[in-house]
Amino acid sequence: MMGGLALLLLLGTLYPIEAAEVQQVSLMEAELGGNVTFQCPVSEKEKNILYWYKQPLGCTIQTVATRFFTKQTFRPQFNNSRFRVTQDSLTIMNISKEDEATYFCFTGSQFSHRFVDGTFLAVKDGSLQKSFHVEQSPEAESVLPGDSVTLQCSLVSRDKEDGVQCPHGHRVFWFRSGGSHPGLMYTQDTQPGNTSCVYRLAKRIRNSSDVGTYRCAVASCGQILFGGGTKVDTNGFWSFGDVFLGSVVVLSLNVAAVLIYVIKTNKCDYCNNEAAASLLENVPKGNFKRNEDAWTYSTAVFTVMKSGGRRRAEGAQRENIHAAAKASGSD
Repeated sequence: MMGGLALLLLLGTLYPIEAAEVQQVSLMEAELGGNVTFQCPVSEKEKNILYWYKQPLGCTIQTVATRFFTKQTFRPQFNNSRFRVTQDSLTIMNISKEDEATYFCFTGSQFSHRFVDGTFLAVKDGSLQKSFHVEQSPEAESVLPGDSVTLQCSLVSRDKEDGVQCPHGHRVFWFRSGGSHPGLMYTQDTQPGNTSCVYRLAKRIRNSSDVGTYRCAVASCGQILFGGGTKVDTNGFWSFGDVFLGSVVVLSLNVAAVLIYVIKTNKCDYCNNEAAASLLENVPKGNFKRNEDAWTYSTAVFTVMKSGGRRRAEGAQRENIHAAAKASGSD
């Protein structure tokens, strides 16, 4: 991010740029001899003015090309067929190790300008990675939201017998891919006299926006070595909000089930009692008490009526009247 701040200070003398516009420096990896294209998202009004800048590690910023309306100009060291600029992109062909740097886009119109996030180009060259390699641990880590994770990056000699002698003047970069805001997140400068080749970074995982794969890169002796990465996520853990929400859902389902059971039970009792009362209306008026036996007997008569068909309807009616009269004591 220091490269982005340096570029901001340089351009701030020419155009009013707000610091809040500098957000991220993303990572792009490419093979030696390959081609890459950097995009500069611009609107129709911003296509009139376009700058492309390059900043190698530990070096000053260089202007690659400028574009004013339809006229584009390359600086002498970039004025060759390997570089091509359009209204919103920069393409580099047949990549060499010297192309490894951070590339920035600056665009605008006659009245307003803005700084667009940069991209660090890492060129892979297997021939240079013979003496050392970078190891990262752990390979994966799952944490609760709000907890911290410690990332470790080690520079290891490929010759186990020689041990590791850390090169002088090297720097360590931490990148994050995936998540909502991938890009360069931290830079570590080694202190003079430091012979340790182990680097650690403590990162607090606040929420899902911090998850992703964290990779370290060690820059020294004109080359950059990348680690395999540590995948950090919050899968497998439930936050307090998830547990609370799940408990509320389960409790709501239980309450709903109880209410449905009570309503159906009360409805059935009401229907049975209403049927029994309708049967008693067919009994001749008399003095009798609706005691517990009468209601129980009438309910049983109702069951007989329900089980009979049309052919037995008349007989069932006479049987019901007789049973109701007997229960009331009039028979």
